[in-house]
Amino acid sequence: MKKQFKIGKRLVGEGCPALLIAEIGSNFDRDLDRAYRLTDLAVECGADVVKFQTFLAERLVNAQAFRGIKEGYQAQWERDVFSVYQDAVFPRKWHEKLARYCEKAGTIFMSSAYDFPGVDLTVDLGVKALKIGSGDLTWPEMLHYQAGKNLPILLATGAATLAEVDQGVRVLKNAGCERLILLQCVTNYPAGFDHVNLRAMVNMGRMFGVPYGFSDHTPGHTVALASVALGGCVVEKHFTDDKSRPGPDHPFAMDASDFKAMVKAVRELEKAMGDGVKQVSPEERETRIVMRRSLFAARDLKAGQKVRRRDLVILRPQHGIMPDQLENVLGRTLVKDAPKLTPLTWDHF
Repeated sequence: MKKQFKIGKRLVGEGCPALLIAEIGSNFDRDLDRAYRLTDLAVECGADVVKFQTFLAERLVNAQAFRGIKEGYQAQWERDVFSVYQDAVFPRKWHEKLARYCEKAGTIFMSSAYDFPGVDLTVDLGVKALKIGSGDLTWPEMLHYQAGKNLPILLATGAATLAEVDQGVRVLKNAGCERLILLQCVTNYPAGFDHVNLRAMVNMGRMFGVPYGFSDHTPGHTVALASVALGGCVVEKHFTDDKSRPGPDHPFAMDASDFKAMVKAVRELEKAMGDGVKQVSPEERETRIVMRRSLFAARDLKAGQKVRRRDLVILRPQHGIMPDQLENVLGRTLVKDAPKLTPLTWDHF
């Protein structure tokens, strides 16, 4: 598996700036013009990728099987699951228009596809990577099919055991996938901080030898920042322009202000992470002098006398011999005078 690769023109993976995905999903509210506006807004806020979802309700949900379920989505949405998904469908006839719009807007277009024709559609439209949602992690046939498209794959791992992730990764590898990013995810909307388990993200990356990131449903950008600090190369957040709008994804999504703040914080964090080499930074060079101490004459010292500890005072700034050389100075004979508070240098000996 490759540790770095390109999604479009963007290099992603280990050591690269985080790829920030604005997941618009169903928040276009069945309005193509609104999808365009949200795309523009996401780009303005600093998103690298604008992502949608490609599905048909009848190919995703068994309406009859959900009728007897009273918890989970059914209770949360206060509507039957099939109707909610049906209202969230992004019409396939709009896909090409949206893909071309994203291209003109200068962003990467992606869409999670949940059926085989949907995968074909997105690939035909020139997507630069495929995102497989957590719900399809245990569908080897779909994993194999998407791996066969020879594109980078982002695989979400929400509600999965390590054994299930292992199985999914094996399927993708065996099908020829060499460019894979694993996304830790908590499949709840919103997700609670106490269930995030960022260390699982790191451990999966190490265990499977792939880059990793986070598909985040928690409020704010705390988890996004932490994931980047821990080496995550992708952050995905749901995106809207108005959290008060009706619909399943608006309430927990980031609005423009939230997303912009996250982008700013992530980019600042990446600068702050540095290269890992401990050294004096350029802006410390002057501070280093004024904060460090050196050896000064505690009184007027004459050439020919031996230096004793009481002849020295250790003060800021660092204008002479440093304090770690004290033992090498004691007992030495001065070859020239050192008036009181003169910084001692090796020329004095």
